[in-house]
Amino acid sequence: MIQTNAKSEDYPTLFSNRKKEFQYAGEDLNTLKVGLLKYAAEQNISVKTEKIQNSAAKGYFRPATRSIILSDRNNESETIYTLIHELAYAVLHNQEKMPQKEAALQRASVIEYQAEMTVYIVAHHFGLDTEEHSLQYTPQWTKNLKEIEGLTKVLDETKTASHALIGVLKFFLEKELVKIVQNINRTLWNLKMTF
Repeated sequence: MIQTNAKSEDYPTLFSNRKKEFQYAGEDLNTLKVGLLKYAAEQNISVKTEKIQNSAAKGYFRPATRSIILSDRNNESETIYTLIHELAYAVLHNQEKMPQKEAALQRASVIEYQAEMTVYIVAHHFGLDTEEHSLQYTPQWTKNLKEIEGLTKVLDETKTASHALIGVLKFFLEKELVKIVQNINRTLWNLKMTF
């Protein structure tokens, strides 16, 4: 018996962890991924891709081992999205920081809100459109922000983490661009020398 009036073609869009293809307006998703992985390494956070058993999770952060596990089922844009989300956990909610936070800032609703808002800010900055997903995800965890106490503090922490991640990624991407330009100049020089 079906207990919904939704059309069968709409079923895939009703699942919160369904496959998503986030639109990307940037140059190269792989370079962004490499930047995120370098940032993780600098923070002593290991990142692995594995089969996640008995779960639709796209990834998770293990505080005790400072490791991020990404699902092997993720497409490229989901991997970037999930990596940013889990890096937000690692930076904002690690074992050193959590005991220092007020009890209200340790609630699951706050933790999820901060991680998702960090994804939204960082991804948006680099051209990955997660808006639709983020706007659906956060109300589920926060009951439309009713479960968030100390919203100013929550947003300040999110802003600080987002800006730090953006700054590191911009620096990495600029260095990669310089390398590309140098390679092009070398190639042009070599071509000029052969004529």
